[in-house]
Amino acid sequence: MLLIIVWLEAAALWQGRVQAFTNAQRTSESVLNSLGAAIERNLLVLDASLMGIQKAMSLPEIDTMPASVRQLLLFNSAETAEFVGSILVLNADGTVRFDSRAIEPRYFNASDRSYFNVQRVGDAGLFISQPMKSRLQSKDGIIVLSRRISDVDGNFEGVAAATLRLAFFRTLFAGINLGERGIIAILSSDGVIITRSPATDRDGNAGMDLSRSSTFRRIQQGDGSFTGVAAVDGVERHYLSRQIGSYPLFLSVAFAPEDVLAPWRFRAVLTGVVVLGMCLAILVLFIKFQALLRRSFELQDMLAAAAATDTLTGLFNRREFDRRFDLEWRRCARNGSPISLLLVDGDRFKSVNDTHGHKVGDQVLQMIAQKIERVVRRPADVSARYGGEEFAIILPDTRIEGATAIAESIREKVSRSEVVLDHGVPVRTTVSIGVACVVPTGRMEKDDLFVLADAALYKAKSSGRNRVEAVPALEARGPVDTFTRTMSQPRA
Repeated sequence: MLLIIVWLEAAALWQGRVQAFTNAQRTSESVLNSLGAAIERNLLVLDASLMGIQKAMSLPEIDTMPASVRQLLLFNSAETAEFVGSILVLNADGTVRFDSRAIEPRYFNASDRSYFNVQRVGDAGLFISQPMKSRLQSKDGIIVLSRRISDVDGNFEGVAAATLRLAFFRTLFAGINLGERGIIAILSSDGVIITRSPATDRDGNAGMDLSRSSTFRRIQQGDGSFTGVAAVDGVERHYLSRQIGSYPLFLSVAFAPEDVLAPWRFRAVLTGVVVLGMCLAILVLFIKFQALLRRSFELQDMLAAAAATDTLTGLFNRREFDRRFDLEWRRCARNGSPISLLLVDGDRFKSVNDTHGHKVGDQVLQMIAQKIERVVRRPADVSARYGGEEFAIILPDTRIEGATAIAESIREKVSRSEVVLDHGVPVRTTVSIGVACVVPTGRMEKDDLFVLADAALYKAKSSGRNRVEAVPALEARGPVDTFTRTMSQPRA
C-alpha cells in the first residue's frame, strides 16, 4: 500500500513537471507568435514604403514637382511604422537625394554601407542590413532596409533606404517575462544577432556572430523547438524559433528549464517530504500495531495453552484431552488406523497424602507426569492428567503391542523413581496401567475404547498393582488382524 501511495504521488509529481514545462512552452509559443506578427507588420509597412518610392522615382516630373508634394508622395506611407528613423533616396554615388526628415536633404554618403553596395552590384530585392550605428541620429543602433532604384533600361540610379531603430525591438520585448534566464533574440539569416534581450552588453549584443554555434544551426535548419546551450552565456535553454515572414530574419524565444522547474522542484520536495513522512509514520504505526497484534496472539496462545494445561503436572487437562481424543478418534476412523488408550493410576496414592501430606502427593504426581513425558514423545500422542492421581494417554496409529511396551516403560521408570522429603526420607510409589486398542468403525464410539482401557486398569489393580494389563479377550474380537494390515509404521 505504501509503495502504491509513493508511486501514485511520484506519477502526480512527474505529471506536474511535464505540465509546468508544457505551460512554459505554450507561453513561449504565444510570445513568439505575437512578437513575430508585430515585427512582420512593421517590416511590411517599411517595405511597402520602399516599393512606393521605387515607383515614384520612375516619374519624370519627380524633380520638378513642389517639394511638399514630393515629400508626401515619397514618404507619407511610412508614417505609421513605429521607430522609423530616416527614409532616404540615395543617388548612384551614395549621396542623399531626398530625405524624409528634411525638405533640404541632410548631407550623408552611404557609398561605404553594405545595403548600398549590395544594390549597386545588382537588384537584391529587399535587403536587410546587419545592425549598425546611425550617422544621422546620434549614433542610434539601427538596421537598414533597402531597395534598388533603376531606370527604364535597368541601370543603377540609386537606393531607397529606410532605417529601423533597434529601440523598436527593445520596446517590443519589454514587459515579457520568460523567467530569470529567459531570452528573446532576432538574428539575421547569416547568424548575426540583430538584438537580444536581456543582453550581456549595452548594445543588445548587436552584431555578435553566432553562425558557428549549434543553436543557430538548428534554428537555421528550421528546428522550431529544441533544447541547447547558448553560445553567448553558456546557459541551457529550450528554444522556440520561427522565420519572420519571408524576410531573412529569425525570431527566437527561449526559457531556461531550471527557471521553469524551480517552483515545481520546491513543491515536489515539499510534497515528497510530507508524503514520505506520512508513509514513515504509517509504517511505524503498522510495525507497532503488528507488534501489538503479535503480542495479542502470543497472549491468546498462552491463555489457550494455560486453559489446556494442568497447572500441577504441566500435562494437558481433561478438557483438552477430551477435545484431542475426539479429533484423533475421527482421524483414525477416516484412515482405518488403530488408536490405543492408556489409563495410568497411582497406586495407594491416598495413603501417600494421608501419611506425608498433599504437598508430597503433588510432588509424586509431578514425578509421574515427568516419566510419562519422557516416554510419550511423538507429536500426535496426547498425555493428560485425567483426574486426581489418574492419567490418560492417547497413542494414535499404535497397535496393542506398541502401546503395551510404552505402558511397561512408564511403569518401570515410575517404580524406580522416588521423591525425597525435606528430611531426606525417600518416598516411592508405583502405577497401574490399563491398555486398550481398537480400529474405530462406524459402530464404535470412543467411549467404547475408554471402557476397555478402564477394564484393563481395573484388572491391573485387582491383580496386585504395579502392573500393565490389556484386555486380550476384547482385543481378540477382530481388530488384531486389521491392525496388522493397516499399520504402516507400528510402534515397537
